[in-house]
Amino acid sequence: MDSYAYLPPDFEHSLECDGSATLVVFERRYKFLGTYVTEHITGSTENQPLLETPGEAFQLRKLLPVSLPYDFNIHVSAVCF
Repeated sequence: MDSYAYLPPDFEHSLECDGSATLVVFERRYKFLGTYVTEHITGSTENQPLLETPGEAFQLRKLLPVSLPYDFNIHVSAVCF
């Protein structure tokens, strides 16, 4: 399974796994922007639309919304041959 989660600042959470798994964690200091609020996001990378990458030998997907509260993004790519 290729799931992901975005956890906003001060979001209480825990993780549990019944089998073997690989976990990758990206942490970034969050700077609050006035009244903008980020939401907890979970999903599967396979459900995210492919972005156009003309002439490239990879597929690219964005995992976070493209909006001001999310002042960065996480991308996943897969090489296609």
